[in-house]
Amino acid sequence: MERREAMTVVVPAFANESEEAAWWASEDGRTFLRLQSAETRAKVPGGSRLVGALAE
Repeated sequence: MERREAMTVVVPAFANESEEAAWWASEDGRTFLRLQSAETRAKVPGGSRLVGALAE
């Protein structure tokens, strides 16, 4: 089984709103959003089990 390389996408600086909108609609922008969403789901809530269940 092959190991996947860790993928990092950095949000660049934008000159104007249309440039920013084009980036978010691009493959890099969508990949960035997917990675951020996966990181959020992977975090384990702290506190008691009840607090963790409420956080889901």
